Amino acid sequence: MPLRRRPNARAPWNNAAVIRSWRELSLSNRRLWTHISPQNSHICKVVDGMCITQFPMTRCYRQLERSRSLPLIVDILDKSCDCDQSVIRIAATQCRRWEIFTVDLEATKAVYFKELFPNHLNFSGVKFLEYSSTSYDCDEDFPV
Repeated sequence: MPLRRRPNARAPWNNAAVIRSWRELSLSNRRLWTHISPQNSHICKVVDGMCITQFPMTRCYRQLERSRSLPLIVDILDKSCDCDQSVIRIAATQCRRWEIFTVDLEATKAVYFKELFPNHLNFSGVKFLEYSSTSYDCDEDFPV
């Protein structure tokens, strides 16, 4: 498969915030909303040791809605905060639509990677999978 350039995950949000005509164009272009990358999506607002920011989860739901049935690009590359695991879980509900999936297992923190996914995985649409880890036992979640 020829590699195509990944869209910037923040581009549709930035474009939609400029002027009304750009917003209309952004909202009407489903392809713009296909790149989900939860890391660094917000600044945590922590209360009693838990992030109460709903912003990243809302954005993920909106991206899934706006991209409709198009294939998705999902990147989990940077060490994210614990609340970004919720975004991963939301995106995982649509794992059958994932076309490109790149993950650094260190980014999921100490949570077992498979716990971020629904019980019945469907990676039938994945054409490119890349995962890495320096200290995580990949065989436990990805048995050969």
